[in-house]
Parts: sequence; C-alpha cells; structure tokens
Amino acid sequence: MFVTTLQQLSDDSWVAFATDERGNILTTIEIHKRVLLGKPCFVIDRYSVSPRMVEDIAKAVGDALDLQIAREAAMHGVVSVLLVTPEGLRGDGGPIYERKVVSLHHLDEVTPSKATQYVN
Repeated sequence: MFVTTLQQLSDDSWVAFATDERGNILTTIEIHKRVLLGKPCFVIDRYSVSPRMVEDIAKAVGDALDLQIAREAAMHGVVSVLLVTPEGLRGDGGPIYERKVVSLHHLDEVTPSKATQYVN
C-alpha cells in the first residue's frame, strides 16, 4: 500500500512523492517546467528512491507517479517529460528518457511501458 502526491511549488516547479502505509518516503521527484527547442517540457533531473523498496512496489509506485505527472503535464500544455539520469547531468553521455504527453482525454489509454523511449 502506498500513496502518491504531486504538489505544485511555483509556476514552473513541482515535487512528487510516494509514501508507504506508515508515512515513510518511498521516492521523491523534483519536476521543472522548461522550454526546450521551442516546446514546453517537464524536466526531471533530481529524484531519490528508498533502498528498502522492493521491485514490485517500485514498479507500481513508478507507474502511478508517471500517470499523475503526465496528467499534470497535459494540463499545463507540456508535450514531453524528460528524465535525465545522473550520467546525463554530468555530461558523461548518460541516457535521457522522453515520455511523450498525450492529450488529457487519451491519458487513461496510455500505459507507462508504451510511453517511455530513450532519446540520447
């Protein structure tokens, strides 16, 4: 059992997190709205995951947060969500993953596994 929350901090900044039934933080994600190549994007470049989280819970938490972030992105006219890995931040050629954001009325039809692609 877990609870996911997405909280807007400012016009271009959000934090998403998941907690277990005891209130322990399972994951936190910082999200920033940016314009890249003339298109509005959400950029995720800071995140943490509890080392105690087991794989099946991690997948369920990730899927729930993915859909919540995609809905928020669609409401703000964002066309994609970019997940920047630590290697990508250092400029080591690490991967950057892109999740295209579909319109709000199609979000329930999209599963996270269909929505993620490698772009770097």
